[in-house]
Amino acid sequence: MAPSVQPPTNEVFVKQNGDQEMMYVSRHVWEVHQGREGDFIGICGRASEIHKRLGATNSALVDHNTGPGHLMTYVLHFENAAGYGTFVDALTSDTEWTTLGQEFVADPPARLISSDTGLNLFS
Repeated sequence: MAPSVQPPTNEVFVKQNGDQEMMYVSRHVWEVHQGREGDFIGICGRASEIHKRLGATNSALVDHNTGPGHLMTYVLHFENAAGYGTFVDALTSDTEWTTLGQEFVADPPARLISSDTGLNLFS
């Protein structure tokens, strides 16, 4: 009988230094439509305010210098995975976020290329 593989415990994701959990990061790569950079930056600025109000500790919008198309990456930081979970729960019912999403969908200045979340191993 083959040994069963157990998923890692929470201890795997906890720093040895004082038992503090690692920072959680959410990253979204966008291809910005030609001539719509200002619109996209404005939307990301509004989103950043909402996200910080709902628990993100920091946000960044990175303008890529290389690669196909015009890519920008929107990044959010959270104290830990629990903070990210609380944020996600609050986001879905936030009326300001819903309104911004409706505006975006009505006339999107960019197309989502990829989205992921994970731990900042250097935190």
